[in-house]
Amino acid sequence: MKSFVEENTWSFTVDPLNDPFCADYRIHGFPAVPLAMSIELMAQAACRGFQADNQGEACMPAIAGVRVHSHLVSQSEDAFAIELSPSRQLDGMWTVRRDHRDSEGVVMERNVCHVSCVIDRHPVYELECPACSIEELKVIDSVGRNRQGRAESSESNRCRSASDAPVYRGPALPRFEQIKFGDYLGLDQVPVAVADYRACKSDPLWGKRKLIGMPVTSPAVVDLMLDLASSLAKHVSGQEALPVAIDQLVLGRRPNVDEQVSFLAKWWVSLHEGDGAVLSVVAMGQDGAMIARLIGVRAVALVAGL
Repeated sequence: MKSFVEENTWSFTVDPLNDPFCADYRIHGFPAVPLAMSIELMAQAACRGFQADNQGEACMPAIAGVRVHSHLVSQSEDAFAIELSPSRQLDGMWTVRRDHRDSEGVVMERNVCHVSCVIDRHPVYELECPACSIEELKVIDSVGRNRQGRAESSESNRCRSASDAPVYRGPALPRFEQIKFGDYLGLDQVPVAVADYRACKSDPLWGKRKLIGMPVTSPAVVDLMLDLASSLAKHVSGQEALPVAIDQLVLGRRPNVDEQVSFLAKWWVSLHEGDGAVLSVVAMGQDGAMIARLIGVRAVALVAGL
């Protein structure tokens, strides 16, 4: 990540051939940047500004109003640059932008906004790591642990090639071995999905690429949370879906190495004409402490051309 001449604006080069988060993530066969990585990069850029303003003091940002204006997809395997910049009109608003080029590299459209969110500074010492609710622990126990849920393996998606699958997640990305779906009676038969993931020493999204700094959002965890939301939306509606908005991302503690992290996604309401849903997702550690929570996730049906 390199600073531009403009204050607090950063450039980041994406290499679809070597960056796991792009090489092994495809939408309609084209390399794409996962939403979790866009959020992490904006958070990294924002925190650099926060630390510069506060003599290097650590911070844990409050992230809200995430919006996908268009999926960050590349039409080729060539490396490309994205720009991370704060809004000049709205305080705290950050955007991910890039120039659109044709097959010969000629710029067709400049500075296109793909993702935006609002990032506020929260000093670490002002925050406590919240525990997940007893209700959430009960859902994970009943649907996930006690086999009341209907299990679906992820192996079927692994066999599909990047060109065949509408959304392809390759072996380099973090993935669930199994997802269990159910309707939890304690939540008025709300459709839910439960899955587990064992945290790695290094974030698989980054691969061998040198980290910019300490991860701000635990991007592998957030990526899995969004994947679980998509899986639940697809399970209920029967359509491939991708998150396009998040009302709020609440951060807790980071997962420990080799810790089993439990994930719970809940379906709340269908969107207009049944083309998607509003969901929530929580990730928790073995001690019941919250690692991250997504509130108001809007997952919509994926259509050709996005």
